[in-house]
Amino acid sequence: MLRSGRLFPAATLIACALFLSPCARRETSFRHDGHVTVTKGDCSPCHGSDPAKPRPAATADCAACHRQAADPVKAGNYGVESGRTTRPPRGFGNVVFSHAPHAGAGVACASCHGEKGAPAFPSMKECTRCHGKEGAPTVCRECHRKVPSGTGRETAPAR
Repeated sequence: MLRSGRLFPAATLIACALFLSPCARRETSFRHDGHVTVTKGDCSPCHGSDPAKPRPAATADCAACHRQAADPVKAGNYGVESGRTTRPPRGFGNVVFSHAPHAGAGVACASCHGEKGAPAFPSMKECTRCHGKEGAPTVCRECHRKVPSGTGRETAPAR
């Protein structure tokens, strides 16, 4: 039997061994920056070849480079779960967006989502600045589902 002075260190050691074991560990974060570096900024290996309709990564995409992802037991370590749906980021629920016109105009993914790291989403200010510069629509109703009538916001924002 362990003496009381050794019980806590022993329990801590066992808990750490179980938690850090490759069998018990499950990745909870995705290193987007590492993948962007490997693909040299090409989003297609994970998000599909059509920039007008990018899709969430699937287990098969991970398995193309990570053979362990093909094993159903280990696939969850890659953070790809079946039935996962895409949702707009917080605060973007009122925004209507299509990648198609941006891809058709030759806008690179990194122009809006950043070069490396966690994929960013542009602010409304960044969108209207680019739209104004490129001559794209800047009327609120072009991108927003709901615009309060009578507020003056249903027309182009002030620059």
